[in-house]
Parts: sequence; structure tokens; C-alpha cells
Amino acid sequence: MKNLFFSILLFISVNINAAEIKEIVSPFPPGGATSVFTRIVQQHLMDDLGSSYILIHKPGADGIIGTRYVANKHADSNTLITAGAGPFMTNLVMYNDLKYNYLDFDFVLPMASSPYVLVVSNKTKIQNLEEFIKAAQNGKLNCGTSFSGAAFLTKYLIKELKLNNLEIIPFKGSMEVITNLMGGNIDCSFDTMQAIIDFHKEGKVRIIAVASKEKHPKLPGVQLLKEVLPNGVFSTWYGMAMLKKSPDSEKGKLFSFFQNLQQNSRYREQLTALNLEIHVPEKDAQKFIETEYNRYEAIRRQLKIDKIDN
Repeated sequence: MKNLFFSILLFISVNINAAEIKEIVSPFPPGGATSVFTRIVQQHLMDDLGSSYILIHKPGADGIIGTRYVANKHADSNTLITAGAGPFMTNLVMYNDLKYNYLDFDFVLPMASSPYVLVVSNKTKIQNLEEFIKAAQNGKLNCGTSFSGAAFLTKYLIKELKLNNLEIIPFKGSMEVITNLMGGNIDCSFDTMQAIIDFHKEGKVRIIAVASKEKHPKLPGVQLLKEVLPNGVFSTWYGMAMLKKSPDSEKGKLFSFFQNLQQNSRYREQLTALNLEIHVPEKDAQKFIETEYNRYEAIRRQLKIDKIDN
């Protein structure tokens, strides 16, 4: 009887503790851009809001595994996910049957963003877009990709500019792509400015185009991608999300915190140091995603880029 009593107490204790565990999920591996952004937000949740969230990495399949993990959870205020362009927008364009949808979530977006850049290996000697296009039309170039956004832009480039000799080489992660670029094992890649700019400044690789609307202040001498690609303005973005069916009271408190976080000087310094651009989140974040999705989907249909089964 005594053992039964203690077993019941242990069961209750374990379940109470489990209920109190709060998670903030990064759907990409540790050390990457999404993980670093998530750690910054996690620290501010702890320091400024007094909430303890455990950072959990659920990487794999372009962020699909981590996003499905959250989508299938019981909705409460204990689970947040770092929302990004890949899992919540590009993947819906590039993949069939994800078993989740951005309509299942409420968002604070975009909190930060980074434009895509076209980068080449020093081994290629390519200095600008014109030389890149000529090389890809007249000889064979290998272009590394590690996430759906990069794959989409590479396919867009190939089809729109008829770069039939540009071959896509898939990698598991951004650092793997960068390492192979620096080693001269691949010729080019699309990546975010955030991930590649330090290597560019150190002369280890060369950014030859940036997909921003205007000349970027951190890349003043670099051409705009839209000079050769119609609608060539593309960026990745980050924010926070929670399942839509979570309690409104807790969701509102958290989302107000994230909105106000954009004015926190320490947070702004941290994101600026990561070469991220800080935004005032859209009032209707789902509309923001829908607009981006429709733009990418129109390009996919126009160029007849096939979706991928996963």
C-alpha cells in the first residue's frame, strides 16, 4: 500500500513537471542561422519575460520534420517554433503533401530577414553576373544547394536564363556548401547574405549578386540579381509561431512581447551583428506568407518547375 502511494505521487509529480516544460523548437540543426536567431529569442524570453523555454532542435527534410513535430502537438502555450521562409512558405511551393500548412499557425512575422545572394568559388575567376551567365551557357558549372529556397532560386535561374550547363548538387547543410565553395569542389551557390557575407569579406568566396530591391549598404559594389532576372527580389525571413488553436490569452501575451522585442536595443544589436535586417512585424502575418507563397508559386507554374514528393 505504501509503495502504491509513492508510485501515485511520483506519477503526479512527473506529469505536473511535464506539463510545465516549455519548448522553443528550431526546425534546423544547431549552429545554423535559424538556431542562432532562436537562441537570441530564447534568451530574451528568459531575461525579459521570465519564461523558461528549452531549445529543442528537430532538423531534417528542409525543416519539415520539426514543423510537423509542432503541428502534431496538443495546442497550448508551452510550444513555440521559429518560423521561417523555408518551412512555412518555400516548402509549400516545392513539396507535395507536407501534412501541415501555415494556416495551422499564428505568427509574428517577419521579425528579421536576409536577402539571398549568388556566390561563386574563387576557383572560377567569375567576377560578375555577365561572366557567370556566359560561363554557365558555354561550359559546365556545379551549383550547390542545401535548402528549398536555394534550390528554388537555382532552378529559376536555370530555366529563365537557359543555363542548361548549370548542374544542381544537393548538400545537407549550408556550412557543407560553403566548405565546398571555399575548397573549389563546387562553383556556385545561392545562400543568404547573413550566412555568407563574412566569408566574402575575408576573400574566401565571392558574392556576385544580391537579391535585394536596391543596392545593399553592406554590399555596395555588388550587382542586383533583378538586373538579369525579372522579379529577382528574394529573401529569407524569421519570426515566431504558435499553433492557432492555442489559448488566446497566452498567445496574445507572448505575441505582444515579440512585437515589443523589436524595440529592445540589446536585441537589435544582436541581430545587426548577425547581418540580419530588423522589421516591424506585419499586422496580418498570414497574409504576408500568402503573398510570398503566391509570388513563388506563380514563378514555379510559369517555369513548370515540378514539385518534389517527400
